[in-house]
Amino acid sequence: GRPAARPKRIHADQLTRCREAKRLLDDRAVESKAALAGFLKVRRASVTQLMILDALDPAVWASLGGDGTAYRESVSERLLREVVAKPREHQLAALKTWCGWVRSGRVDLR
Repeated sequence: GRPAARPKRIHADQLTRCREAKRLLDDRAVESKAALAGFLKVRRASVTQLMILDALDPAVWASLGGDGTAYRESVSERLLREVVAKPREHQLAALKTWCGWVRSGRVDLR
């Protein structure tokens, strides 16, 4: 079998990209997500996925940002989309639980 793909790592600037994309849409600098995708030179699905991150609790972003936060190494954009599906008040706990599993070896990111 083929080895599993490693998840894309989240970059600290994802929140910035998300907020900038939202601002472009809100200010009507672009008329749709499709136009925004063309402007950013990405697929429409990528824009939708990026916009989903806007629903993350600020505490989640705070735990990922800054210098050398322990969780940032094991967090993929896909995981953050799963965290968004949780109620806001449970998002940070879900992130910490996941990262604890990774550190303990229960989950293999490879």
